[in-house]
Amino acid sequence: MITIDASIAVKWFLAEPLSAAAVDLFTLGKKLLAPDILRLEVTAAIAKAARMDRITADEAHLMITRWVSMLDSHAVSLIAAESVFAEAVQVCLDLRHPFHDCLYLAVARQLKVPLATTDKRLIEQAAKSGIDLYPLG
Repeated sequence: MITIDASIAVKWFLAEPLSAAAVDLFTLGKKLLAPDILRLEVTAAIAKAARMDRITADEAHLMITRWVSMLDSHAVSLIAAESVFAEAVQVCLDLRHPFHDCLYLAVARQLKVPLATTDKRLIEQAAKSGIDLYPLG
């Protein structure tokens, strides 16, 4: 099992650095986990790419439809944010880091699984929290 954050899932749709490594992670066949905010964060990132003219609105719509279909087929097991809320609050206050990121850290910590991310600040916070990182690439 591996906890992933939005920086990984977005790379399944948008061409970004480390997209190939993110796709490889998806195809490993390991169970992927994330707090349920992942649904919103990935959708928002795809929509932002369209707003910034990196992709067309039609492309964004197709990507978001595919994303929702992947979630519906349990490509990523979404963990209710409420179930890690208290731990995420503690991590947020201890690390002085944005709460939404701390939900990912709380899932990894609570389930004792590594975190896969390309977010440099989140990598630093995971290290401070004693959370193992899943190596990409």
